[in-house]
Amino acid sequence: MKYIAVIANIALLVFVAYGTAQHGAPNSTEDQVLVTLLLVVPLLNLLALWRVVPAPEIIRLFLKRKALEEQQKIDALSRS
Repeated sequence: MKYIAVIANIALLVFVAYGTAQHGAPNSTEDQVLVTLLLVVPLLNLLALWRVVPAPEIIRLFLKRKALEEQQKIDALSRS
């Protein structure tokens, strides 16, 4: 499913770029806003789909690190 979303976003970017190249830059403010949104939203989607570490993984690693730190504190207190 992720790959279909990536392909759809890339297709939208290509379609908007082709339309802009064929018809020129938009003149009215409404058209400029529409073209800007049609370019920015797929780029943000691609960034969200292809981030390096997924958010749940980051949270899991953070909690694991905190648990390890607490265990080290307990071990240090029990040795003294």
